[in-house]
Amino acid sequence: MGSPDEHKQMTYITGITALNIPLPSGVSADWHTSGLANTQAWSWSGRALMDTCHLLGDAGIYDATHALRPYAPDTPKGTLAASYERAVFDLPYQSSLTGKAVPNIQCKDIEDIVNMEKVKCWIQSVDLSDRRQSTMLAWIYHSV
Repeated sequence: MGSPDEHKQMTYITGITALNIPLPSGVSADWHTSGLANTQAWSWSGRALMDTCHLLGDAGIYDATHALRPYAPDTPKGTLAASYERAVFDLPYQSSLTGKAVPNIQCKDIEDIVNMEKVKCWIQSVDLSDRRQSTMLAWIYHSV
């Protein structure tokens, strides 16, 4: 894992879009895989959601090219995506910056497939203000 200190700008699919990318087993954290066909609607770090590489480096980022091609055959080779845990980290991080609610997802809907302990560990271990950390953890604890 590249450390946050070695942070270089990297663009990856995150948020709800990343939660819809199925695992090799065919299971996904969210269940709206039909939306993956519309590449214009994909949530990209640094665009739809804030880039969190300055906090987590490349932790939880993987090459999702093959997982996306059944839905979007023209997916470019080397298309990166957030793991479910990274996508969940990114959502309340964005919310803590904007003051807007995390859209269309609650922890109770995805806790059976997302390792929330890993997300909490990341939130507690990175350089966040107490207020931002509290806001992010509150979303996890209160949306279960």
